[in-house]
Amino acid sequence: MHKGLKLSILFLLLILEFIYLQFLIILTIPIGLFILATKENRRKFGILFLATSFAFIVYLFRSYFSNMLPLFSILPLVLRRDKNNSGTIDEILHERVDAQGSVVIRTYRESDRDKVMEICSDVAVLGQPIDQYLVHRNGRVFVGVFKDKDLWGEFWMSYHTDKEPHNILIEELNREIIGYTAYSTVPVWRVFVHQARYAIEMRIKKSLGKFNDHQPTKEFVDWIFGKGRHEMPRVPDNSAYFHIDMKSSSNPFSGIGIRLLKTTEMKMYDEGLESYFGLVLSSESFRTDKVYERLGYEVYDRTLNSFWSDIFRKPVYNLCVVKDLRKIQST
Repeated sequence: MHKGLKLSILFLLLILEFIYLQFLIILTIPIGLFILATKENRRKFGILFLATSFAFIVYLFRSYFSNMLPLFSILPLVLRRDKNNSGTIDEILHERVDAQGSVVIRTYRESDRDKVMEICSDVAVLGQPIDQYLVHRNGRVFVGVFKDKDLWGEFWMSYHTDKEPHNILIEELNREIIGYTAYSTVPVWRVFVHQARYAIEMRIKKSLGKFNDHQPTKEFVDWIFGKGRHEMPRVPDNSAYFHIDMKSSSNPFSGIGIRLLKTTEMKMYDEGLESYFGLVLSSESFRTDKVYERLGYEVYDRTLNSFWSDIFRKPVYNLCVVKDLRKIQST
């Protein structure tokens, strides 16, 4: 085999490993050795490849089969929604006029995409924009935690807008979008696989020097591919993955935000979902365990978030919080 072709195949394998680290890491090495081996040694490497492939299949089965069960149980529901409510039908789920003005909660439209991305980035840091929060590093002050506001929004929300738009609800105040909820009914690792595309884009931009003038952005990219993967809290099986964002003038857990939250919970329950979980940040002074417990959530797992702890210069934790929808409906 031509040496250039061998190197090209190895490069593609490394890219695949880069995208699906824990899926392909045990396959890449034997495949690479098989390609580089001489004819005399290929039989030995072929046996190694077959043995490793078998181990890979066992690994996938043991690690992910249990996570696929919720997908099998709700697959008919997902297919029915794709047929009857693809996100293009404009349905108003809640409408009222109060002291704050005209409030409407409706289904997602394709034209909402840019606004959803904008809100996601504008409230990313304790209700402040991701590209404007001041970060102190080694005597210098950087403007923003992450330099590329658009890429940040795509990283966190493009799965929901592009793959499950029927599970997004939009809240308007006087015809202006002020918030949204989004949830996913498939195993959460599929969301993370989608995010890998944008994480790689971050990595490439960093390698090309696009973030050389912004230390916090480089630190975030390094964290995503390093400690961030190991600081992910455990998540429950058979639960929907939930996300909520409100403009900085609106608290997602009071007033207008609660209205959107309750409407979304009713929609999930009507679709046969029994519980959902969210991945949130928490500290001793910001959205503590008690805040979530008062709202009916249970803290399922907690891990220290080293990146945000450095940003805020105090301990910040990743929380996985879970809410049982059956308890809500029974009260």
